[in-house]
Parts: sequence; structure tokens; C-alpha cells
Amino acid sequence: MTSGIELPPSSLPLSEGVCKISPSVLFPGLGSFDQKNTDSIITYAQEVMRLRFTEEDVYSEMIEAGMQLATEAHYGKSRRISGLPYVLHPFATAIAVLSVSQSQPVICAALCHDVYEDSPRDEKGNKIYTLDVITQRLPFGENGENTVSLIESVSSNATYDKTREKPGTPREYRLWQNNKFAAIQKAVEHSPEAILVKTADFLSNICDFIEDYMREGDQAFISFGRSKEDVLERYTDGILQLSGGSIDNFGFVNTLMKDVIIKQIELLELCKNHELKYTYAGWRKLLDRELRQLRYENTH
Repeated sequence: MTSGIELPPSSLPLSEGVCKISPSVLFPGLGSFDQKNTDSIITYAQEVMRLRFTEEDVYSEMIEAGMQLATEAHYGKSRRISGLPYVLHPFATAIAVLSVSQSQPVICAALCHDVYEDSPRDEKGNKIYTLDVITQRLPFGENGENTVSLIESVSSNATYDKTREKPGTPREYRLWQNNKFAAIQKAVEHSPEAILVKTADFLSNICDFIEDYMREGDQAFISFGRSKEDVLERYTDGILQLSGGSIDNFGFVNTLMKDVIIKQIELLELCKNHELKYTYAGWRKLLDRELRQLRYENTH
């Protein structure tokens, strides 16, 4: 393991309203890299992850295998807005999960949560990383089987090839939106652990977007090919759908869900404008209601 890498102050546990899994905080050395040198960025991010997992006493052969699988499956992909290597997102998702759970299958599923759904395709259009392939790459008995089950539970059953859709078009956005809502519903119906992984996924995405918006302003919405209102509505609706499935006394999920709702409220406050103030007020009212319910559940 490479020495000399400084970690930011531990982000565990996540304090209410303060999310420390955005790329610039979780990976504080990013600014020293040429963004085009993705291999160096990924190597650095992996070392940060190993140090963080070791610090929390969860680093294992299985965690390393999950990290390598995610890195391989997402190689060459980048985030829509920042252009950073895509794998930094599942890395951040795993750190969010780690803030409330030390379960090896759940952390590994967070690392690999997009491997199946976003798998690259072969020349015939078939997924390269099928569930069988993922199972072979995670040969850890019952823990491996539980991980694969969780990965499947947070992935939609979409049959379209996302790699062949032009980003930012109405069709791509519609397929992407339907895909996400279907995946949320699968997670809600599967288990508290699946809801936890999906909640951490949302938290990472929102934290990334807040960082992107603070840097790019409304330009951050262009890559979605939809209006600012449409994109924010999709996020808000997804959170409400997920929160509704987490309230049944899943205390460890609720802890993270509170952070998701608080960060979404923060995002809405950053993005609101005069023309949409009544729409934003409606979303805020719904999110505030969910937040009150989550807090009530955690104290009773």
C-alpha cells in the first residue's frame, strides 16, 4: 500500500446536514492531477479507499475484489459534468454506506452497484458483466452471493443499451428516468440493505451535483438535456419514493436518508429562482415532512 497519502478528517459518521463524500473532500489530492491522466487519478483514489477501509477495520480481500471489479467495469467512463473518472462515484457510495454499516456484502454491493446495470456490451449487444460473471469475480461464499443479490436488487431490468444512447437527448433522459425509478422500486421491495445502498447512491449523486453546480451554475444542467425544473423534480421524486420505503423502522437507513433529504433541500435552495419559487416551495414542503417523519421514527 502506498504511504504518504493524507486523508481528510474522517467522514465517519456523517454529521447531519454535513456530507463529506463529494469528490474534492473525499479525495483531497485531486487538484494535483492533470484531469486527463485518469489512470493516475484512479490509482490515487484506490489508495485513499484502502486507507479509509483500513482505518475503519473493514478492508478485506472481498472489499479489494469489489473495488477492482468496479474499476474495471467503469474504466473509460466519466461523470457527466465534472469529467472525473466514473468509478469515484461508487467509491463515494461505499464510504456513505460505511458511515452506518460495516457489513462486507453491503459495502461491496455499494462499490459494485452500477456494474451490472451500466455494464458495457459486446459486439452483439449483450452485457459483459452479467450476474453470473459478477458472481465468479466475487467468490466469497455466502457473502459473495449476498453481494450479488444486492447488486441485482438495486439495478433496473432495462433492456436498452445506455452506451448507444446519445447523452442529453429527450429519449435518453426519458429512458434514464424510467430506469432509475424502476431500480428504486426494486430496492424498496428487496430489503433494508438494498435501500441503504440506493440511499448512499443518491447521497453521492446529490453531493457531486452540489459541487458541480457551485462551480458551473445553471450550465451544470445542460448535460441532462432537460430543464432545471425537470431534473430537480426527478431527484426530489426519487428521494420521496425511496424515503417512503425506508421509514419502516430501518434506523440505520434513516440516518443516511436524513442526510439525503437535507442535501436535496440544500440543492433546491442553491438552484431556486423567482420564476420557480412556488414549485420549489412545494418540493421543500414535501421534503420537510419526510424529514420530520424520519426524525420521529428514530426517536420512537
